[in-house]
Amino acid sequence: MDAPTTAQSQARGQSSSGIYHLVQVLALPLLRITLGIVFLWLGITKFFDPTPVRGVLAGSYSFLASDTMVYVIGGLEVLAALLLFIGIGMRFVGVLILLFFIGTLSIFFIESANMYSNAGFPALNLTGEFFVKDVSLAGVALMLIAQDMAKQAMKRGG
Repeated sequence: MDAPTTAQSQARGQSSSGIYHLVQVLALPLLRITLGIVFLWLGITKFFDPTPVRGVLAGSYSFLASDTMVYVIGGLEVLAALLLFIGIGMRFVGVLILLFFIGTLSIFFIESANMYSNAGFPALNLTGEFFVKDVSLAGVALMLIAQDMAKQAMKRGG
């Protein structure tokens, strides 16, 4: 096998550099949009049938277990999704999203006996999997907050 020429090596380096630049440009908007899709979907489903969420709340935070509260949560999720799509107020949207995830993760710990399959720890059932995925989505929210804070600092020149 022949060794690549200098020109081939430079072309390959420029090509991969271009790909990395494209990823840099697209990563944050895609992160916002995909998180927005998740929140839009979750928010809308609460308006179609609040029963599952009300049931989960009844087992953990019974004072919040009402259709009205589920609709409020769904409305806030839809609002968060729309703001994610538009790309404004990311720091504040990120904090709102973190509050949602803190709430759902706290339910995971409060209701932990109901989160595992018959095989026991560490095998989660479908409900447990639903709640534990919020760990990664909380990380996404933190990234959005950090990016927005960096963007604001650059605007201020510091």
